Amino acid sequence: MPQKLLLVAGVPGTGKTTFCQCLQRNEGWIHLDIDWLDRSKPWPNEQLRQSWCQAISTNSAAIFSEACKRTGNVVIDWGFPVRCISFVQGLTSHGVKVLWFDGDVEEAKRVFIGRGTVCVEAFERQMSDLTSTDVPSAIGAKVLRVLEKGPEFMPYGQINGEMLGLFGE
Repeated sequence: MPQKLLLVAGVPGTGKTTFCQCLQRNEGWIHLDIDWLDRSKPWPNEQLRQSWCQAISTNSAAIFSEACKRTGNVVIDWGFPVRCISFVQGLTSHGVKVLWFDGDVEEAKRVFIGRGTVCVEAFERQMSDLTSTDVPSAIGAKVLRVLEKGPEFMPYGQINGEMLGLFGE
């Protein structure tokens, strides 16, 4: 069975990392939280880290997607900046599927700020960037409304089913 390559992106605070951690724990996927680079935490696979760094520095998504195809199912957890849309488009042209997590923005803001690790200005900057462009359309993402007021998150099984549909399963 061919490896699955998935990018999970979207509105901050909508559960992207939680879903990716569940895929890792429940399904054995390799979870690459791109923020690991910024936090100096080790990646689960050194070859993938090196190929990511090379791909970003050369703007060649093919380098990274080919490395992923040799490692098993990979989920990329990345709230990427809008300036990286062309790179993400390159990933999709090399077989990476994209789920876009969307939801109630005020609830997402409360979740995001509730982490206690970021300020409200960071959330507002990210949202301003995301609303300046129709990012999901630009990258061919499947949009899932995963967060409602409450907060009420879409159940893991439902998100997983939508994800599997991207791969024809």
